[in-house]
Amino acid sequence: MRIRPKKLWSKGTLFYGLLVVAVCIAMAFGLDSVFAGSSAATAGVTRTATVQRGTVQASVTASGNVSSATTTSLDFATSGTLTAVDVAIGDTVSVGEVLAKIDPSSAQTALTAAQDRLSSAEYNLKEA
Repeated sequence: MRIRPKKLWSKGTLFYGLLVVAVCIAMAFGLDSVFAGSSAATAGVTRTATVQRGTVQASVTASGNVSSATTTSLDFATSGTLTAVDVAIGDTVSVGEVLAKIDPSSAQTALTAAQDRLSSAEYNLKEA
């Protein structure tokens, strides 16, 4: 019986070894081009221009929803028709500042009715 030496490189091992080497080379060239492109972008391009007088015009176009950073809900003690608004959109207001005025006629009618009921209740109390 004859002992044959074991093959160091079989066809499959050789194929996969060459494949790994090819992938490593491709990655090296690919990464080199990626880093070369980013270094040019970070280095920046210097441009010069002659200074001139003129109007600077700039515009921004965007889409989306606009909302206020802070909002406050308002609660009123009575309801009624507004007769005057003393602030405008975007104004800064302070605590206690009058923002609007309402028509006092409905409040005056309610006050008169309440005073009449009070007088009637006082009269009924005296008579009892």
